[in-house]
Amino acid sequence: MTTTTTTQYAATAVCPPATRTQIGFFYFALYLMALGAGGIKSCVSALAGDQFDDSDPVEAKRKKSFPNWWFVALSFGSMLSVSVFVYVQQTLGWSWGYGIPTLITGVATTAYFLNTPSYRCHPPSGSPFTRVAQVIVSALRNWRVPVLPSHAHLLHEVDDKLLLLHAGNKLLPHTNGLL
Repeated sequence: MTTTTTTQYAATAVCPPATRTQIGFFYFALYLMALGAGGIKSCVSALAGDQFDDSDPVEAKRKKSFPNWWFVALSFGSMLSVSVFVYVQQTLGWSWGYGIPTLITGVATTAYFLNTPSYRCHPPSGSPFTRVAQVIVSALRNWRVPVLPSHAHLLHEVDDKLLLLHAGNKLLPHTNGLL
């Protein structure tokens, strides 16, 4: 009975307004989370995709299904975070509700660092700024070119043969479909 009475009083109590410092910290934390998520999401999936060997038929087939499984895993994790962990927080308490995800994150981080020596790392070739500049220049030059040119030679290709000699750089054949 006391829990219900305490909960009713807590729900009707008036909270003092947040200070400027609290509001500033809140927005700083939100932007920091967005920056961190934006910086890691594109890198993690690319690192995972590089772990497949295109010359091995079995790994090449797994690489094609990898984005699907990646998305399923992310969606399942999101579902757990808004259902199971909320239930744990409400029934067992906040310490369990935050402790379990913290433990899972610690295990995942430890597994990542322990397996770092076994990852396939392709050495970078060239400057990323050069590649970005090439895309911008190509986009400006081809501003009025139709989206689907009738001949494959109208598409932008890398002319530098030295770049093609590196392990991860290959010209992809042109197709009329997405796969």
